[in-house]
Amino acid sequence: MTQPPNLDLPPQPQTPPQVQYFLQPGAMLPQRTWQRRSRVGVTAASVIVGLILAGIAGFALLGGSINQAVFTASGSLQIDCSTRQAVGGAPIREGDEVRLYDGKSGELLGKSRLGDQVTVKGGTGACFDRFTISRVVDKAPGYLVEAGTAPGRVYSRAQLEAGIDLAS
Repeated sequence: MTQPPNLDLPPQPQTPPQVQYFLQPGAMLPQRTWQRRSRVGVTAASVIVGLILAGIAGFALLGGSINQAVFTASGSLQIDCSTRQAVGGAPIREGDEVRLYDGKSGELLGKSRLGDQVTVKGGTGACFDRFTISRVVDKAPGYLVEAGTAPGRVYSRAQLEAGIDLAS
């Protein structure tokens, strides 16, 4: 056997294997016919679930806007425990009517009576009469509160929700 002549050629670089973007020859994969059979059912179920979610979102938005449109106004008045008159000489006494008006239009929004007496023990002891007006429609930036024959004062919604002192 004879050897090929040595021609002093540089060695040839190795080429990396080529990436093929097609399947190797062989048996076909089984067809996924379940996708074609269930397409209508999946679409119908998706539409029904979407409508249910849209209804829930609409109900939440409507409920939230209704609940924000009303609030409960409350407050108290310090009274003399024996005479049941307001401390400080205001012309207000236990059982007087408390009226809440829209600060702009003057429309009567609700009324209540001073009652539900609470006696605070300790020190000199003090008595307070409370009032609550529920379901006040939030219409104005300010609300006029009148009690008994005393002149009214304007309060904000936040003040009425936190509870006001009629004597101040």
